[in-house]
Amino acid sequence: MRNALMLMGLASMPLWFASCSDEENIPAPGTDEPTNPEIEAAFDFKMTTDLPVKIDYPSFAQVSVYDQLPSEGNSARLLFRSFTGANGKLQTVSTFPSAYIGKTVYVQSTGINCPLWQEATLTENGLELKAEGSRLGVKTESPFSDNEMTIIRGGILEALPDNQDNREQFAQYTNGVNIDTRIKTNENYPKAHVSVTFVDAQGWNYNTLYYYTYKDGEQNNITEDWIRSNFVNEDHKLFGPYSTNDKRYDPNPHINETKELCNADGTPIDFVSGDRIGFVLKSENDNGVNYYFTSQEAYEDRLGQSAVFTHENRALVYTFEDQPVYTWEEGWPYWPWWEEGHWEYNESDFNDFTFVVTTDPQQAIDHEDVPPLPIPPYYLQNTENPVTGTLLFEDNYPEAGDYDMNDFVATYALRRVTYIHFDPNTGTSTPPLYLGAVDYAFTPKWDGAWYGCSFDFMLNDVHETPVHVYDLASNQTMGGLSEETITGTVDLGFTWERYGEGDATDCRPSGTKLDADAENHTIGAMFNPFITTNEKGYEIHLTKQKPSQNAKLDGLDEAALNYVLATDDKHPYAADIPTQNYQIVTEQMTIDQFYPDFVKWVESDKTTNKDWYEHPAQ
Repeated sequence: MRNALMLMGLASMPLWFASCSDEENIPAPGTDEPTNPEIEAAFDFKMTTDLPVKIDYPSFAQVSVYDQLPSEGNSARLLFRSFTGANGKLQTVSTFPSAYIGKTVYVQSTGINCPLWQEATLTENGLELKAEGSRLGVKTESPFSDNEMTIIRGGILEALPDNQDNREQFAQYTNGVNIDTRIKTNENYPKAHVSVTFVDAQGWNYNTLYYYTYKDGEQNNITEDWIRSNFVNEDHKLFGPYSTNDKRYDPNPHINETKELCNADGTPIDFVSGDRIGFVLKSENDNGVNYYFTSQEAYEDRLGQSAVFTHENRALVYTFEDQPVYTWEEGWPYWPWWEEGHWEYNESDFNDFTFVVTTDPQQAIDHEDVPPLPIPPYYLQNTENPVTGTLLFEDNYPEAGDYDMNDFVATYALRRVTYIHFDPNTGTSTPPLYLGAVDYAFTPKWDGAWYGCSFDFMLNDVHETPVHVYDLASNQTMGGLSEETITGTVDLGFTWERYGEGDATDCRPSGTKLDADAENHTIGAMFNPFITTNEKGYEIHLTKQKPSQNAKLDGLDEAALNYVLATDDKHPYAADIPTQNYQIVTEQMTIDQFYPDFVKWVESDKTTNKDWYEHPAQ
């Protein structure tokens, strides 16, 4: 008890500071020289000032203040040193050289949840120190597509094949020692924001990823104890715990989830040059817990636990091994009797937990000396230029009605998303082409309908289940509509999977092959839009298009089944105009009257006067 009381007394003692009694010998800030001619006129280094010091930390700590960041290559001057109280707080007065007022000082703290190093400014009002607020990983939109996630994971498996001893490959790319993320900024981008995206976890252990931050030059002070005490907590947790031994994470539903590194209030942390970001993997199993961190330093030529690659010069790809790469084996009988033991290497594939680090702007990520991620062949996505136009519908089917073709009018844009085999090592693409999806955008423009209707579309041969787009109430507007554009994507189920390992890695596709039947899979050939009237329940399509499987067909004659008027078997109930700049027919006029060339177009079976919509009646 007496020793405990003495310790508490020591913790509450007035501060101890570097003596300033030798006033003739006080050096200029950051130098060993008694005077600095460049600023000697502005400061009198022989003067000292008593200034208040206020410290507010979350726990007991020893606090040291220097005029520069201490290292072997400089002579940092100790300006202040003291202990806080047991509650982490201290208010006192200390004597400082007057020359340091207005200068940046460097603060070292040893205490739980206290910043290891931080910068502060000594002012005329003294020195006030607070622990950095909690930092959070806030969920945000991923900078990668799901396809890019597959490519990145494939790159890791090409560099470090699964379930193999990858010691040689690992050493070829990186020794995994001190591979923290380094930030570089300049006058063009003075700050950067950092995000981390989860790629995959294939380890049987329960693995959780955390992050920590520090300044360049502080890495020698980083230890596992410091990381565990300050950063293995909910504030700094990014992903996990995940294990493929748990069916919830095989496959993992969090792939491509992204967290932005933020302050406690949710605002992004402003990183600048000299900032470093490290990562720690907490790996748990029935035998205990291990902690692996990216600030690991070289020791007896042992490899690290994690590797890092650069991806397209815009991201750093990290991967961890979740089992100890080395274990300590005692001496005899395994080693000569005169040796205590050896660090024994364990077979490791180094690909158990993968994630990606990106910055905004992307130039702020320092990828110097980081090897590129080897990317095996994959299916390259291409989004084609859109096909655009305007759709016109007459809703009195199967009668002619007023035939103004304005009962429902909408503009559209459709584009194909295709895939082709691509080898990034040679830069070559190899047919055939595959159809992956169709993006769509529809803007309802006009309601001239007496009957309400629904608007849908199909993609012939590849997606004949109707895609619902819009509902038009009966007799609601009878004029122009002010509707937002309706967008979406029809996924056509293209997939590809990898096979082989290492240099033999490739991929095989599954889906609609375009090269075999290219003409049938153009937007014009596939696009089958239609309305269904609420009153009569009939579908109204473009001429000679196929109805949906649920269409009402009873009692319809051949003309109606071809979606043309029975009067001449030529006039359509719907038209697709290849422009979005279409002047809509007003009420009380037929489309033939409003556009005289429309009749010529119809009677020629749409072979002449194809620009009829550009020539309204004068």
